[in-house]
Amino acid sequence: MSDDSELAAIKAARLSQLKSQQGGGGRSSPSMSGSQNAQESEDASRQRQEEDQMRREMLATLLDNSARERCKLVVLQETGEFRMEHDFY
Repeated sequence: MSDDSELAAIKAARLSQLKSQQGGGGRSSPSMSGSQNAQESEDASRQRQEEDQMRREMLATLLDNSARERCKLVVLQETGEFRMEHDFY
């Protein structure tokens, strides 16, 4: 039973953290100017790019070349690009 209460507390804390990061649940204040929205969008884009770069660097250190190639093929198959590339060759 204590595990359930701990889990609920962790979930509640994480939910409140996410809401505070999104500015109160994703609702923007009517007083926010367009430049602030553009800055937030740019910051979010930059953060996604940094996360993607860190993910690529981590995978490069953890996976060997053949494993990286298999992962790339899985991604290509999921996006449908594999068929286009395969048909091209």
